Amino acid sequence: MFGPQKGALPSTVELLDEWLRRLAPLPGVGSAPGGGAAGDVGAALLALGAEMTPGAPLIRELTHFDSRPGTADLCLTAEGKVDAGTDAGKTISAVVDACAKAAVPCVVLGGTLTPDADRLYGRGATAVLPIGKGRNRGAVPLRLPAHAGPVAELPPIAAE
Repeated sequence: MFGPQKGALPSTVELLDEWLRRLAPLPGVGSAPGGGAAGDVGAALLALGAEMTPGAPLIRELTHFDSRPGTADLCLTAEGKVDAGTDAGKTISAVVDACAKAAVPCVVLGGTLTPDADRLYGRGATAVLPIGKGRNRGAVPLRLPAHAGPVAELPPIAAE
């Protein structure tokens, strides 16, 4: 599923899928939620007896992130590919949520974007911008809320 996102060719994806099917019968591996994270490291660790812990809440707790947005004027966060998965519980979505709650503008940067990246605006992202040369959906204008203060005086920004 994530092979093409990481640059795997279709023939390589077929080979990787076959190897993963061989691991599926191992206890706790098969269809464990999050087992495919980080190149299936989650599945490998589950096979060795590890317990699954959702990553975004863990990262927020370990970094004391929830106490920080209120002290910031702007938050920048980034991911290699911003897509539907980004909005489905990844750390980026947790950062956007925390910034929206604290009324801090949050700009999401992605090496590549898919049309699903727009979902982050619904969570409260101020802007979702592509920064890489990979497949992007085109220029994305910077969207600033009216309460952004002096930042709102900046000219429109777009990236390709």
